[in-house]
This record gives sequence, C-alpha cells and structure tokens, in this order.
Amino acid sequence: MLLASGCRSHRREPPAPPPSASAITRSAPRSTDGAPLARIGLRAVLDAQRASERFEADLSVRCSETPAYLDLRRHVARAAPFLRPWAAASAEVLVGPVHAVSEGAGALADLDAALAVGDGEAARTALRQIRRALLLAEQEFSEARASLDRGASLVHAAAYELSLALLEASAATPASSPAALAHARGTFDAVLDGSAVVGESATLTRILTDLQGALDQADSMDQVHERARLARAAGEAASEIAALAHARGISIRRAYEPRNNAPYSALALPARRARLDDARIALGKRLFSERRLSRQERRSCADCHRPANAFTDGLRVPPSLDSSAPLTRNTPTLLYAFASAAQRWDGRLVAPEDQAISVLHTRAEMGLSTAEIERVVGEEPYRGAFLTLFGRPPTAADVGTVLAAYTDSLGPATSPLDRFAAGDDDALGAQERFGFDVFVGKGRCSRCHLPPSFGGARPPAFQIPIFAVLGVPVQKGSSHLDPDRGRGAITGREADNHAFKTPTLRNIVRTAPYFHNGSFPTLASVIEFYDKGGGRGSGVAVDNQDPDVRPLKLTEEERRALLAFLERSLTDADEKGERSNR
Repeated sequence: MLLASGCRSHRREPPAPPPSASAITRSAPRSTDGAPLARIGLRAVLDAQRASERFEADLSVRCSETPAYLDLRRHVARAAPFLRPWAAASAEVLVGPVHAVSEGAGALADLDAALAVGDGEAARTALRQIRRALLLAEQEFSEARASLDRGASLVHAAAYELSLALLEASAATPASSPAALAHARGTFDAVLDGSAVVGESATLTRILTDLQGALDQADSMDQVHERARLARAAGEAASEIAALAHARGISIRRAYEPRNNAPYSALALPARRARLDDARIALGKRLFSERRLSRQERRSCADCHRPANAFTDGLRVPPSLDSSAPLTRNTPTLLYAFASAAQRWDGRLVAPEDQAISVLHTRAEMGLSTAEIERVVGEEPYRGAFLTLFGRPPTAADVGTVLAAYTDSLGPATSPLDRFAAGDDDALGAQERFGFDVFVGKGRCSRCHLPPSFGGARPPAFQIPIFAVLGVPVQKGSSHLDPDRGRGAITGREADNHAFKTPTLRNIVRTAPYFHNGSFPTLASVIEFYDKGGGRGSGVAVDNQDPDVRPLKLTEEERRALLAFLERSLTDADEKGERSNR
C-alpha cells in the first residue's frame, strides 16, 4: 500500500547503465530461420518481467518514475519490433491494437498516464495488466514460428522506428524525457541485436557505435543533441540492414520509398503516396483555376489556395459566398496533402477526393450541386479530356478524382531539411540544428507535428491522424476559448471538444495567420502561446487540453533558434511550391 504521503515527485535516480558502448560485438548464429530474432524478443520480455517486479515494489512506496520503470520501458521497447508478428495477443494488451482509434492505447500508455498525474491505484492496475501481458508474451515467443525473411524486415522497420524515437515522434514515446530516452535505448537495442542476425558490416558497426555513444552520454532525451543527424544515421542503418539482407537473398518490405534517394528515416518524405497520372494531374490543375465551378463564377479553388502563399490565402478566414453562413476557419495549405491522414480541420473526411467535392458542394465555399458540376465539365474544353481519361462522360466524382490527383502532386521537398535528410550536412546551419533539437525535445512539438510531413499523420503509413486540444482563444490575448467544437462536433465525444487536426508546418513562414481560426498573426506569437502552456497557461478555461501542451520555459536563445528552424529549415526553395512529388 502507499505511504500516507501519497504520490509525490522525487529526485530522479539515474537509470541502469546500458550495455557497454566501447565495442559492438556480434556473436549471434547465422540461422536460416528467424528463431534467433524471436529469442531476442523473448529475452527482452524476460528482462521486462524482472523490471516489472522491481517496479511493483517501488509503487508500494511512491508513485513516480523510478529506475525500475525506466528499465521496464526500455525492455518493452526492445521487444516491441517483434511483438506484433510473433506475440500478437500480448502486443495488443501492451501497446494497443494495430489500428487504434486514438493515440496512447494499451496498458503501457495507461501506466504512463497514471504516473504523470500521480495516480497510484491506476498505475498499479496498469502494471498488473502489463505483467499479465508479459507472461503471455513469454509463451507466444517460445512458440513462435519465426522466418528470417519476415524478421529482417522487422529489424529494418525497427531502425526507422529508432529515427522516430530519437525525434520523440514515435506513437510509443512516453511523456517524460527520461522515459523517452529509455524507449529510444530499447529501440536501439532491438536494432543492434536484430542486425547481428541479419548480417555484419564495418559501415553498420560504425553507425550503431555512433548512435549508442550519443544515447549513452545522456540521462534524458533533452540531453541528446544533434537529433537531425542521429535520425538520419538511423535511416542509414536501415539502408545498410536492407543491403545486408539483400546479399542473403532476402527482400526487405518497407512502407514507402524515400524522396530524393534519402536514407529511410523519419526525416525522409515518401516519393509518392499512390501512383499519380500526369494527365489527371494536368486536368485537375486546370479545374483548380476554373471559376465556373463556383456559384455565379465568383471564385476558383486557386483564389483561396494561392500558390504564392503556399496554397493559402493570407486571410484570417476566407469570405463566404453565403451571407447567412460566414466561414469561421482558416484556409489550410494544400502542400504535402499526400501525407495527410484526414481532411478538414475537424477531420470529418478522409479521402482527398471527398474533400474536393465537399468544397464544391458547400454553399459558403463554392456552392454547386452535382448537376451543376457535371454541366460545367460536360462541356468543352473539359468533356474530351474526361472521355480520354475515364472512357465516359464526366461525373462529379471524376472531378473530385482529378482535383485530388493535382493536390496530391503538391510538395516539392526542396527545403533545407530535405537536403539534409538526403545527406547534405551544410543544408542546416548551427542555429537551425539547435532549433530542431528544441522542436523535438524541450518544445515537445514533434509529438503532434510528426516528421517527415511535420503534420498530424502518423508515419510511416500516414493513415492515423493526430488531433489536439490546444485551448486556442477567439483571438490572440483573449482569455475566451474559441467556441468552435472542432472534432467534438463530428464524434460527439466530450474529450474531442475543441480538438483540431494538426496541420503541416512545412512552409509555415508563408501560411500566416495561424491556428484553425487564424487568431495568431505571427510565428513568434504562436511560440509564445505554446511556451506559456497553450490556452490554459494563457488564462483560457479549457478542461480537456492535451497533456503534452504544457509550459515549456524556453530561454530566449531557444525561442530564437526554434523560430529560425521553423522559418528557414522547412521552407521549400520553389516559391510556388508547385512541383510534382513523383
């Protein structure tokens, strides 16, 4: 039972030391099957069981993160790459279902949440669930029929996950900085142990030694520096693992091919989300500027999504075509739409084709019926082009298809960060690198603005959207919460009230004003808002603000560096931002 003093903070003890970084040795047998990889998962689970026993004893005294908790976190992360395929039932309990409907699923996330608020009873409940899941995982790993072909892809994917962990952008990244380091170390352990089974090379040894040295020198993730370089190195490790597997006749499966021949890391954008057809893109581009696709031909898509403004309009909110229904939300950029998992600020739509048609139908935006849309495109100069593409007269759905093809082609990946991701060390200056460290570390920005899109789509599949409650006021400096319910109006869930989709930060310097209601005019004012702790820290009454939005206590140097990173590192060289992503 807990002491009378209850759950209180205490001076953090250093975590147990990781394996020696003086040399990385490999003695794993060269097996023709994946059994050695399953045994890595089994050993990690057994170590996690022992750590959970120690942490259970800790919880009887104090409800906080202890060295045993950090060890538990590390060992579960070490097992994680092998859990889904070879210990699926326990994985669902520990880290949630594969397609969780919300972030932070599973008993491990429940334990983190309980520790964050000092809820001892909830922490003990979550730990009991974790211990039962670990016992089940022991059995599952012992009985697993593991193939080396599948296992090599898992190790390769673990290297990508390591790049996310280094940027605190993994779905499994815990709330505190010491726990985030334990998670990154455990993910590294999985890559280190797993790659020993796949193959050896001097290049991979050098990369892993460098990564291990960076992690060994820190007591928390806030002390890990040069994160962009380390994340890229994790991608280089993934590339080397793929090459070693290929030499053994093993084909590696990956979620996407990186842009610009970059290593497969969380810094590298996908070359394409789906196969893009040049003819559809060209037709969609023509329709994008067609004013006849609006009521009384008053505007086109391009009037609100201007290429010169990174496909925004520079206004707080756009004018409405319906005087009885004013528009209340800021026009978002269309750049990098191919890496977006949800459409509209409230995420009511998923497919970009549906988004395009929705805008055309909405009276306040374009205001055309299906018949009116089809009348416009059923005439020349469009009818022939649609007949060639689809083999029939055009429908409104076809219009959505070609408009979506065009928006999916937007995103040139010519920013300094993209060049750095592809290997150009000089692309980011010292201040921008420091600003990136603030972004992913003390600033906690990457927990919602996920690289490589720096928006709210979980990589590498870009199918899980991220929504957040920030407590945005009606205008900068106000203590009144914006009344827009956002996601809550769609789901009906109280927890979703005032939650909005996390937008991309790419080309953010060109997309002012900011937030869903355009209430903040400058990037500096946005940083100040977050530094204070979001709406709650600014005196706004918001009950369900995202727990990751908390006072940051940035120094003036950190603010300047963060601003420099946002303004310079994420801005594409092409002013129009209009270049195919193929």
